[in-house]
Amino acid sequence: MADAPRSSHAHLVGGGIASLAAAAFLVRDAEFPVERIHVLEELPVAGGSMDGSGEPAGYVTRGGRMLEEEAYTCLWNLLETIPTLTDKAVSVREEITQCNAKWPTDAKARLIGRGTAILDASDYGLDTRDRLEPTRLLALPEAVIGARRIKGFFSPHFFATDFWTMWRTTFAFQNRHSAIELKRHLFIQEFPRMHTLAGVRRTRLNQFDSIIRPLRIWLEARGVVFEYGVRVTDVVRADEPGAGDRHRQPRRRRPARCHPGRTRRSDRRVRAVLPGAPG
Repeated sequence: MADAPRSSHAHLVGGGIASLAAAAFLVRDAEFPVERIHVLEELPVAGGSMDGSGEPAGYVTRGGRMLEEEAYTCLWNLLETIPTLTDKAVSVREEITQCNAKWPTDAKARLIGRGTAILDASDYGLDTRDRLEPTRLLALPEAVIGARRIKGFFSPHFFATDFWTMWRTTFAFQNRHSAIELKRHLFIQEFPRMHTLAGVRRTRLNQFDSIIRPLRIWLEARGVVFEYGVRVTDVVRADEPGAGDRHRQPRRRRPARCHPGRTRRSDRRVRAVLPGAPG
């Protein structure tokens, strides 16, 4: 994309990890003009569900990811070139690797019985049918699974196993949830280490301070435009009738409060305008 027209703009809706990663790849790999990359965020802070803020009662962060080596290859690739906030010579990826080498995850009490009895979580309780049912789900195309729920693919015995107790609580699944979502989260490599969570990789600090802040600061330092207090309400094509008059509408709302160093704050709604289809 280095030879993209100089008039091209990239408008990334939301300031979560997806938009921040997209902006970073545009800068690092596509050599896209940084001043034409816009991150539009309604809240006064980037990070999406991985945001964080200080509160009188403590530090609040809404979300976190149980990172692991095999499923997060794109994230690791990205973080290899993002420096930490404390040492510019150390990448975020290196910091995470060092942290987990020093403090590896090795859960000792994944299941607690009556009272304070620690159960043997290594005995998953799966019989032959229980092992075949996830395999069948993995083999089915999503178009075939459709809108069916988890409970339609497994026997009552499977739902009573220690394996399902650990899996559902780790990934917040309920039996009524989408079977497709479960299929997407059946990480086979985690099966033999589920009882200790040995495959989990954790950040040195919470993920907002260890991932989001370094990434945002790296982007801002290169000139990526962050706009806070912006809600995208529609997307229209540039060749639609009246698109030029519709793409921006003023919005009245309480001004968003931004942290020092943020590049721009807006108080408006935006209709994103896409270029017309090629002739």
